[in-house]
Amino acid sequence: MKKYNIYIFTFKELKRKDKIKRVITKVQFYEKISFNLANYLAVVNGCALRFLNKKGSVTTYKKAVKTLGYGYYDKSFAFINPITRNKNYQSDMTIHPDIKSITLDDKMIDFSRYEDLINDHDNNFFDYSIDAANIWGPTELMPKGFYNVITGLVQKGDYFWDCNMFKSAHFVKCDVSFSPLKIGGKIEPAGCKHSGKHLGREENEVTKYCNEFIIRKILL
Repeated sequence: MKKYNIYIFTFKELKRKDKIKRVITKVQFYEKISFNLANYLAVVNGCALRFLNKKGSVTTYKKAVKTLGYGYYDKSFAFINPITRNKNYQSDMTIHPDIKSITLDDKMIDFSRYEDLINDHDNNFFDYSIDAANIWGPTELMPKGFYNVITGLVQKGDYFWDCNMFKSAHFVKCDVSFSPLKIGGKIEPAGCKHSGKHLGREENEVTKYCNEFIIRKILL
């Protein structure tokens, strides 16, 4: 499975006369993670998303090769790119070691390249919080030894995905008092239809998920 790197830049805006100067205040970097997890982390950090194809044009999630994220309220930018580094070259005569490094391309943080996108952010970046909260996050962060239950009834020992506090989202046992689905509750299909045409989504696309994301321990 292809892996991705994600850079998340947090910045502040300083008003200088008639101009706004943007200054980086924090950089987060995650490497070798899945596309869905990278998109989830971008949304968690306040970003709306813009899926891009190989030519850099806006496309749908299913056809995307990279993502650009922008958080208007959280003042953040996210860059999600596939890892293209070649595998270590080895032969009987030579071994080229892989020395890990993080490169912050100056083009990434040159805000002048993104002024038009920022100024028209409502039409350039799209809200994928439903996908992140109900699909990408819990699927990618599901602990080993568990599986997602999509039909039937909640059983004792099951956990639900609690994402009310997005940045501290975690799995909680279903027998707690505030569980949205109690023991014996029915796991049912749910979804959201995005009527009409939206850049970044297929026409009348439906995001499908369950009324709660429930996980259960695999019995060996």
